[in-house]
Amino acid sequence: MGYESICKLIEHGHTAHVTAGIVGAALGIIVNQAVAQYKLTVGKRISSATLIVDARHSWLDALSSAGALGGLILVLLGQSLGDPVAGLAVTLFICHVGYEVTTDVVHRLADGVDPEYASPATAMISTPPTLESPILP
Repeated sequence: MGYESICKLIEHGHTAHVTAGIVGAALGIIVNQAVAQYKLTVGKRISSATLIVDARHSWLDALSSAGALGGLILVLLGQSLGDPVAGLAVTLFICHVGYEVTTDVVHRLADGVDPEYASPATAMISTPPTLESPILP
């Protein structure tokens, strides 16, 4: 998508089938939001972290569709650069989310500990024992 957007900016390409694209993007927003809500509801009910994360993925897909919709509306209003600029913005958004997900996965694969759990443990370790708090055998 990024490559096509750059080519369209350089070559001053036009966007075809704008109305169909708008309808498709709008449907993408609606359907992905509904799917995200369903996955989130079920994921919370059955305590499935995987399904809850997948709900976020569907929500991000809806957000990408919203970016595409914005670009297509700009084209419809006469701004020919709306589509390729929106395409680049969505590409950067996807790369950012991919980076966040990848760093989180690598952190967990490397047995990383979330800061919310590490702080109390670090505080406990760094506090020297006293007579009031004896070390258990």
